[in-house]
Parts: sequence; structure tokens; C-alpha cells
Amino acid sequence: MNTWSLSNVKEVLAFPFKDPRWLTKFLIALLVMLAGFIVPILPGFLLVGYAARITRRITNGDGVAALPEWDNWGDMFMDGLRLSVARFIYSLPVILLLIVSMGFIFVPTMMMGAMDDPNFDGGAAMFMMLSYFVSIGIMVFLGSLLELFVAPMSAHVVASRKLGAAFEFKTWWSILKANLAGFVLVFVIVLGIGQIAGLISTGMIYTCCLICLAPIVIPAVSFYTSAVTAAINGKAYREGAELAGVVIGPDVVVSVDEPEVPAITAE
Repeated sequence: MNTWSLSNVKEVLAFPFKDPRWLTKFLIALLVMLAGFIVPILPGFLLVGYAARITRRITNGDGVAALPEWDNWGDMFMDGLRLSVARFIYSLPVILLLIVSMGFIFVPTMMMGAMDDPNFDGGAAMFMMLSYFVSIGIMVFLGSLLELFVAPMSAHVVASRKLGAAFEFKTWWSILKANLAGFVLVFVIVLGIGQIAGLISTGMIYTCCLICLAPIVIPAVSFYTSAVTAAINGKAYREGAELAGVVIGPDVVVSVDEPEVPAITAE
């Protein structure tokens, strides 16, 4: 990852502000986020689809990180829907573990009312509580590990423009393996940006003089985080594909030992 991770990280982090119309594009993103309070879920697909465009320009295009225009809303919606479904499928194990963890804490809470009963089994309640914390720890670990696999899978879905690419394990696994250090770096950078964004959001919410700006700044920080994440993930995927010998074209992604399959694009 020496080609970009060490010398060009600052450039990737700053790319959203190099666009002459970056303020307009940020404002449109803000309006889309606000629309989510009126029409739930659907605007979220547009935001995911916009991030997918950033990734695709890097994976299938000239490799330059840039903010695309807010146009072709139908295609953008389909990109977001496709990628969101793929991520949801891969997140199911963590979601199921979260549901189990909530059961571990819910049952002891319900048992609190029976503490005065002489037959109350306090050991069982303590075991449930301990199981809750253990399961939460496992969930955090699996969630972090899952992100390492979701990153190349997501970029592969974006580059291929088809949901089935999420299950082309052989192809995107070869890309991950070829550039494992790069994807680990992506995870570290995204984690760092997320922590900083969280501190900014929390600081604004709990600061009287800044809380009035929170409805504008927090969505802007969220959009910036999404854009940078899409860019660095695309760069890691493109470099991994080059190292693994996977051919990336404007409309298809083909492994060196698999036949070329036309991409499925949105009508």
C-alpha cells in the first residue's frame, strides 16, 4: 500500500473539498438526509448510492477520488439499494447475536421482580448477565472482523454493478488476500475518522453555543465520512485487483480464471 497509503492519505482525506462545487454537493446531501425524516429509509439508499459512485470511479474509472454530481437519481438509488442489501446479508450474524444478547439482559431484568421470592435463583440471573457481557464482547469482535470482509465485498458489488457479486467469494477474497495490509489500513482509517466524527457530534450536542449548528454540521460530517470511506475502500480494492490479476473494466469485473459476464445495470 506504499503507492497511496503513506504518501497520499492526506490527499484522500482532503479530496471532498477540492471540488469547486463541494459546498453545493454537501448541501444537497444535507437535504437528502433531512428528507429521511419525512420519507424513512429511501433517502438512505440515495446516500449509499452516491458513495458507490465515488468508489466506482476509482475502481472502474481513472482512479481519482472526486465528488460526483447529484444526477441520474434512479441509477443512484439502485446502486444504494443493491449495496445496502449486500451489506445487510453479511451483517445478519451480528444482528442475530445482538438479538440474543438483548435476551440475556431482558430476562434478568424481568426476574428482578421475583427477588423477594425465597425460591428465586440469583445464580441464574448472574449467569444471564455475564452471558450478556460476553456476547456483547463477541459481537464487537465479530463486527470488527466482519468489516474487514465487507469492505472488499462492497467494492466488488459496486464495481460489478450486480448483487450476485457479493457471493463471488473467490474473486473478492483473492483481492482481499492480495492487499490485506491495504484493507486493514482502510479499517484503521475509517475507525479513526468515525471516532473523530463522534467526538465532534458529541461536543456540539453538549455545547450550548454550538448545539444550534448541530443539525447542519453533524450531517455534513457524516457525509464527509461516507465519501472518504468510499474513496479509500475503492483505492484498496483497485490495488488489490491489480495485484491479484483481476480485470476491472468500466462495466465488468472478471477474474483471470473466470469467463467474462456482462454486468447487470439498472434500467
